[in-house]
Amino acid sequence: ANCRLNMGNSTSPPRILLLPGRLSKQQTLVDYAVCFLWFLERLYSRATGGAKGLALPRLGKGPWDDKANLIKSLAAYHSNHSCTPFSGYPVSFALSDRASCMEWYFNQTKWADPSTLWFVKQRHGSLGKHISLNLSSEVSANARDRQVQCPIQSVASKEVPNLLLLDGKKFDNRIYLLIPSLDPLIVLFNKGHLRVSMVKKVERDRMNLAAHITNLVVQEEATFFNDTSSVFREVDVLRRQLINQQGASGVRDFQRLQHNIQNAALQVVYAVTEFYNTSEQAKEKGWALLAVDVVVDSDMNSFVLDVNSKPNPSPQFWGKKLHPQWILDDRSSLIRSAVDIIQEVGFWKKLQYHPFNGTLHPERQATELSSRSLTQGGWQLISGSTKSDDGRLHRGQCLGETSTHVPPASL
Repeated sequence: ANCRLNMGNSTSPPRILLLPGRLSKQQTLVDYAVCFLWFLERLYSRATGGAKGLALPRLGKGPWDDKANLIKSLAAYHSNHSCTPFSGYPVSFALSDRASCMEWYFNQTKWADPSTLWFVKQRHGSLGKHISLNLSSEVSANARDRQVQCPIQSVASKEVPNLLLLDGKKFDNRIYLLIPSLDPLIVLFNKGHLRVSMVKKVERDRMNLAAHITNLVVQEEATFFNDTSSVFREVDVLRRQLINQQGASGVRDFQRLQHNIQNAALQVVYAVTEFYNTSEQAKEKGWALLAVDVVVDSDMNSFVLDVNSKPNPSPQFWGKKLHPQWILDDRSSLIRSAVDIIQEVGFWKKLQYHPFNGTLHPERQATELSSRSLTQGGWQLISGSTKSDDGRLHRGQCLGETSTHVPPASL
């Protein structure tokens, strides 16, 4: 079981979680309690507590973790709203059956030159070990020679061109999204951390998986290290690099980058919630906590690579390594404050009562409550605004319609 927990038994939370009051006001939780919170399938409102309280179910991983369905959701969103294809995510094909696989084999040159890399991923894969690298020229040669090995139930994604590197190494930004309510839709953002490859990205070593995949398991297999501080880096490291390279314009680029990351993440939420028929119970009580892996190009545009509805935060899972104290503190603060927000939003939605002025405005009440709960955990409210000029992506908008997005030079 994850984190030494029997997740089939939902009746015995760690004693420290049963103390009254907000979890975000407590000291850093022990690893056992943190993991218990990360893998919860449902929460109960603390206002009444226990089995008699308001049950708030976690949204299942189907809509989020399935890489093929994620691509289909984003493609449908772009089609429905006349957006430029593949904005905010890499050029990708869902290889759901032999027909779609053959389409990729014979048509991928429309999107790629011979030296382009394709990442082929299992649609339900995790940890990065399921990913294989394929040169476009090799895919074309196999198609020409009729040597087609269809990796059905997979996804083929084109390498994002002109990637922004950190000290010559590929990185991605693992951000976190908290959705404490689907109706009204409330989305909160946490900047998360960087995951940096320990292998420099050089042309002569293009097929080295560790130069492209930042997952800790892949990095550990490629290079020996006892301290994860070289892989897990604070987001501020990127800000400092931009400032060192560009001066004042680096500050502006970093700010624009943060907006673009948030908007690409919002696009995923809009696409998935439009694509799936959500039950009334999920709309009323459902919630989600997502890890979203994002890369950025030299124009500060962001591309969502993957979404995970149950990212494993456990040091035991990461292996017997030394971990930076800041990441242990961040994950504890993040999950404690997330649980507080989920419970309080769910409770006040149930009452349909504004806790501050006594009026019946459930949407305003939920968003205001969320914004007042952000003193811990680094959460930032990124949905719920009615302003059309705030730089945020609103439902039905395309990324190119926001003030911070620059169209990529080429696909």
